Amino acid sequence: MKNNKKRFLFYLEQLNSVILKSIEIYNSSPINNPVEIIYKNNARTFLFQLQGLARIENKIGINKKICNGLLLEFKSIEDALGKYDYWYDLLEKNKNWNISIEIEEYFKQQLFIQVGLIEQLLIKHKWINKNKENVNEYNEIGYLNYKRKNKQNKNI
Repeated sequence: MKNNKKRFLFYLEQLNSVILKSIEIYNSSPINNPVEIIYKNNARTFLFQLQGLARIENKIGINKKICNGLLLEFKSIEDALGKYDYWYDLLEKNKNWNISIEIEEYFKQQLFIQVGLIEQLLIKHKWINKNKENVNEYNEIGYLNYKRKNKQNKNI
């Protein structure tokens, strides 16, 4: 089971580095969308891997309560990134389509809604926080919480 802990930590650290990178890029130029940076740097894949490991441990592991909580957290963020992916892809394809401005604005609105949802999930799970100026900041607590949960779980 040691390999499961290593795998979990590997993907957790990959996810953490993507989130940290997105906040650094955002802070260097707020015109950059941190969610888009997270999306373009493969965070969804890392979340999917973490979700899969948590799902396996939830079925066969000892600490099902910890794993079920992890599964729900990773799945909620990954699902939101999946919806972001859908609207982002429609906007990218729109560049080659000749559709009305109203439809394009609808796609942008839906994408913006997903950005807000993803930001709220990252805040909820303590990966980021908003400072007094309402600017995103990296929050180390999310990463440390997952590392702690990983240590608590004897099976992961």
